[in-house]
Amino acid sequence: MTMQNLLQQCRKKSLSKVLRFWVVLAAVALLLVLACRGYDWDALGRYKGDNISSLHYVRGRVVEVLRDDTKPDQLDPARSMGTQELRILLLEGANKGTEVTIANYLTRTQNVRLRQGETAIICEDLPDSADAYYTVYNYDRAPVLVLILAVFAAAVVAIGGWKGVRTLLGLGFTGAMIAWLILPGIYHGLPSLPLTVAALAVCTLVSLLLLNPPSPKTWAAMLSTLAGVALAGGVFYLFSTLLHLSGMNDTNGEGLVLVAGQTGLELHWLLLVAVLISSLGAVMDVALSLASSLHELREADGKMSGLQLFAAGMRIGRDMIGTMSNTLILAFAGEAVTTLLLLMAYGWHSSQLFASDYVAIQVAQGVASTLGVVLGVPITSGICAALYRPLKR
Repeated sequence: MTMQNLLQQCRKKSLSKVLRFWVVLAAVALLLVLACRGYDWDALGRYKGDNISSLHYVRGRVVEVLRDDTKPDQLDPARSMGTQELRILLLEGANKGTEVTIANYLTRTQNVRLRQGETAIICEDLPDSADAYYTVYNYDRAPVLVLILAVFAAAVVAIGGWKGVRTLLGLGFTGAMIAWLILPGIYHGLPSLPLTVAALAVCTLVSLLLLNPPSPKTWAAMLSTLAGVALAGGVFYLFSTLLHLSGMNDTNGEGLVLVAGQTGLELHWLLLVAVLISSLGAVMDVALSLASSLHELREADGKMSGLQLFAAGMRIGRDMIGTMSNTLILAFAGEAVTTLLLLMAYGWHSSQLFASDYVAIQVAQGVASTLGVVLGVPITSGICAALYRPLKR
């Protein structure tokens, strides 16, 4: 290799890094602008919900346990049932610094037993025409949740190094897009399916460019991810049509009927949107892993033809299918354990069980997401075989 060729390769690598940097920087800057300035929903002619409730949730610290008449629960001795009388110092809100006395009732469904010095979330009811009323809402779990996320981030960075940092940036970007763009847009009646597809495409582009510079491997992973997610959505749409399912069949969807009447929220697309979001991570995992494996094979043997790369991708992908299919199906099954046990307690028959909305939704979503992963293997193999050219040594 001559010095001139070496300099040309260095310039190409530098250019790709600069391109990746500016693309990611532009996307993050756009997201920050949207987050800081907010969305002008009124300019779009959309309904903007207002919180007209007098309820507020503030942090409070237990100054003293005045009375504790709790006893261990017979079903679970680790829990207690009974009544506590607490003197609590409000740490937030309009009455910050005020001490209030609260009767804390411990039942099997609402079981928050507090000790002196412990912090909890207090429900503060401040009606205009009555005295303030306080109840214990739940434990203050925010510090523990922050610690859990910090441990996760530290593990990713310690093992992944600089690429681990970029992984966290991509994860944060995707979470912000869902929380600040997809959910508010759907809530305020924007077309939910085009909005979700466009947002997930941007998330895929940013996540992959953060991990790798623009290259055939990156484009192959991106195209494969989008194709796999689209197939998962198409399969679920077919299943939902055959099973007569829509967002109205979901138990949480029933509570959005009033919102849909005022904002134009598209209830019938909610289940499909959920499948697109839930399948993105697994499909991207398989697509990037397979694209990287085939890239390394092509680097090791520059004479491999497209047909040989496709065959190698199918062999590698078969192992991925087994593990990822178990992951997706078991994830859906794990969420349904308590519900299925409850159905067993009520003596549901098998015909009644399979005819229920809940089982139909869980099975359709689980199988559709898994099929997105399975069909992503030949798609990724084919795209890599088309994009990866034999190397000239």
